[in-house]
Amino acid sequence: MSDVSPLDKFKRAAVGTTVRYAAKSEDSRHGATMKPIVSNAEFFATLKSLIYSWCDRRALNPLARVLGPYVAFAGLTDSWGELLDALKTIDASCRRDISESEMDTLRELIKAAQRAVYRDQNSR
Repeated sequence: MSDVSPLDKFKRAAVGTTVRYAAKSEDSRHGATMKPIVSNAEFFATLKSLIYSWCDRRALNPLARVLGPYVAFAGLTDSWGELLDALKTIDASCRRDISESEMDTLRELIKAAQRAVYRDQNSR
């Protein structure tokens, strides 16, 4: 048996575009430059690891904002937009609930989601 949840299988099947961008930020957990997110699989793996980290710490504010758009994600631009809005809200209002390295990761996810929403136009 595979330890891939049915939700993860759905997300892989539903996401039809590849998120690409080139950006660097410091990941203080490893003391190295964070590797750019170049695919949807990496995007959702990174987001999933943040969600698990927040669950372990019971960080309810960021979880309350991201779980709805994450679970309802359908792979269309509207879903990307809802996920982007949730990530931006976490960035703006949940700073005391997340670590500095998680904030860096969150900002990388925001950049990647902007690429998906705006289809490689200048990120807003």
